[in-house]
Amino acid sequence: MKRSAFSLRLLSASALLLAHSPFAAPAPQDALVHLEWRAAPDAVLDVHFEHSFDSAFTALEDLLDGKATALTPPPLRWRTEEVYDWCDAYEKVADAEPLTIRRDFDTVARTRKEIQGDDMRTALEFGAVHQQAVRFQRAPDETAWLTTYADPESKADPQALEGLRPQPLFRGFLPSHADVAVGAQWTADLDAWRAVLHPTGLLSFQTEDGSTADDSIDRKIEAALRGTVACTLTDFAADTGLATIEAHLKLESNALFEGELENDDPNIKASAFERKIDYQGDLTIELLWDTRAGRAHSLFGTGEAQWTIAETTEMHFNNGTNWQQGRRMQMQASHVLSASIQMSAAKTASEAETADQAQR
Repeated sequence: MKRSAFSLRLLSASALLLAHSPFAAPAPQDALVHLEWRAAPDAVLDVHFEHSFDSAFTALEDLLDGKATALTPPPLRWRTEEVYDWCDAYEKVADAEPLTIRRDFDTVARTRKEIQGDDMRTALEFGAVHQQAVRFQRAPDETAWLTTYADPESKADPQALEGLRPQPLFRGFLPSHADVAVGAQWTADLDAWRAVLHPTGLLSFQTEDGSTADDSIDRKIEAALRGTVACTLTDFAADTGLATIEAHLKLESNALFEGELENDDPNIKASAFERKIDYQGDLTIELLWDTRAGRAHSLFGTGEAQWTIAETTEMHFNNGTNWQQGRRMQMQASHVLSASIQMSAAKTASEAETADQAQR
């Protein structure tokens, strides 16, 4: 298996969504663009996906018994970078739908950085299937997939496969009617965006000390997402067969975490914490769709997000008094995403072994 260099390329901001009149005359039939996903027998897809986001404080307040005191935000920045490299081989296809897919993961890595002036702390994490190969299988009349490691002798954790999915990349941004004209508009489900955030499905990440990273807060925010995904077919190049779909996402989420706190002080009857997280995001994605191959060709996007996190602790004393203390933080984040997909014919076993030896 090849080992790719761990890198991240930042892209410049893309053009925003173009406006089109809903009263435009319909295009003639021969001007319609066919937007449909198809699996090609014996095809191999090499996928490279990157996602980075930077965040920093914009406001900070201390809360004490209902009163807020403004504080100067610390000069802290956080940066998270994710890189995914994998290869899909369609080993069995029927009626343009896959029945067996082998997925070889090369890089599934995440870097978290905390930056304050010249000081930076870095933590590197790897996805549970980093440098593993898995196989997805299903019967022609079934939708459920059986996911196993490609090597039947693999000692890797089988629970790491539970969140994986073989669904085609970015299919969720396609219209419900496959034939549309340039300028056509439609809406997509929020699951299309969740699939961008997790291009191979939900994965657990391991820290350098071997423990599992806690992503429960992110998962709860994603599950509570609301908003709109407005898509437009903005261009079609007949000579290359590439169609340009632009998606504008307006998103928000409200997540609440609360629970009891342990406290051994006999004067405290009970204590509890509450954390409210409000999220708002505005993102623009440009998706190039290969109409000849019936698959995504590339994707890139940029966006901004705002977070408000209000944390409070409330204590109830035996003398009947209550006491509250907390903090409210506001943060701004910027996102950059890019993906590219290359398709080739499947190699024979001997060809694949020769290529792998050459790369080593």
